Amino acid sequence: MKNTNIPKHQFKYSLKRVDGFDINSLSKVEELRGESLYEPHTMGFYILIHAKKASGILSIDFKQILLRDNIIIPVALGQVIQYDRNVVMKGDVIKFTSDFLLKEKVNLCYLYGSILLNPHVSSPVFAVTKTIKQQVKSIIKAFENKCNSFQYEELLRCHLKILIINLESKNLDEVNDDVETDIFEDCYFYELLNKRISYRLKVVDIADELKITPKKLNRLLKKKTGRTTKSFIDERLILEIKRLLVHSDMTIKEIAYQLHFDEVCNMSNYFKRHTSISPLQFRNESNSVFL
Repeated sequence: MKNTNIPKHQFKYSLKRVDGFDINSLSKVEELRGESLYEPHTMGFYILIHAKKASGILSIDFKQILLRDNIIIPVALGQVIQYDRNVVMKGDVIKFTSDFLLKEKVNLCYLYGSILLNPHVSSPVFAVTKTIKQQVKSIIKAFENKCNSFQYEELLRCHLKILIINLESKNLDEVNDDVETDIFEDCYFYELLNKRISYRLKVVDIADELKITPKKLNRLLKKKTGRTTKSFIDERLILEIKRLLVHSDMTIKEIAYQLHFDEVCNMSNYFKRHTSISPLQFRNESNSVFL
């Protein structure tokens, strides 16, 4: 059967734990996922891989990460991840859904303003400092000592937010205080980009859904990131084409029509303009490192 979709690992809810949050040892994840761990896959949730001991290569959306000891690797919802069969990792995986984190409107900034949780930012790797190590231990301790249901969930959420804030703290000094951040905290720019990505998606479409003008949207993005709205759309569309070329058995024609290109040659020209190679060349040359 033709593989037209990248396999997705969904969050497994347990009556023993709070909905939308879980912690597993890396060895337990390997045991549960089996062979599927080494195939390209996405997840319907966010994870923080806390590698105490690690070696080998991990791939996240075509970026190869050389593993080392004492690092935290965030993987955002929707990103394609693949483990090399030679990967050796000891540590823990913190898993959580957006529903768990987003209990209040103010928490939207953790998803849409976060570098760590943003799938449109090249996957960062964070060194584990003494402070970060202690915070991970606090999360695990709180997770293992279940108490009153409401208190338990709130405690885990608070610990998780503190960890996210501290992991990104070194980036805070670079933020311009004059930048208007409402667009990232109150709206769903990245979510809209992910849900509606196709060749037909235009700047005005996103602006209309956010109830602002295309000019204002572009100005906010330029202040926040130094990039235009169009550049985000192009980057996300190219990534989607790459994912389908490498991780599915769809023909180039099928990919073109799925992403709403009028003709196959239009997609080929678009892809080559942004990558300097044709879709067929990319598919042939992209031996996806692990395959």
